[in-house]
Amino acid sequence: MFAKRLFIYLIGFFLGCVIVYFLLFKDKNRSFFPSAIVLDTLRAKEIIIEKKAGCILSCYQITHDKIKGLLGDGDVIFSESNPRETPKKYVVEIETPGGKEMKLTFELTSETAKIISVKAHGVSQECMCE
Repeated sequence: MFAKRLFIYLIGFFLGCVIVYFLLFKDKNRSFFPSAIVLDTLRAKEIIIEKKAGCILSCYQITHDKIKGLLGDGDVIFSESNPRETPKKYVVEIETPGGKEMKLTFELTSETAKIISVKAHGVSQECMCE
């Protein structure tokens, strides 16, 4: 009798887990770390690039469309970020397709994520961004 009740309980528990998975977690990022949440927020917003930052990005052949893809593998550097300011500022370190690392500083508002500065190691001399 106990085995039959346990079996029925486990079937119901399993079906409940399946329903919860499909309703809440399917097709969503399951990472709850702060860095992943910030990167998901940045990718979800419209990205605006300031003139000087755009010049440096174009020197590295990074287009507006590639930025969201590069953010997928980026790392948020919270020690250099100011999330308690208004607007929030986050520094994200990404790796360019050429293998170089650069730091993008984002200014996060309710609708947009604006790239306000780009720091790249070894900016080429041909790139005259002022």
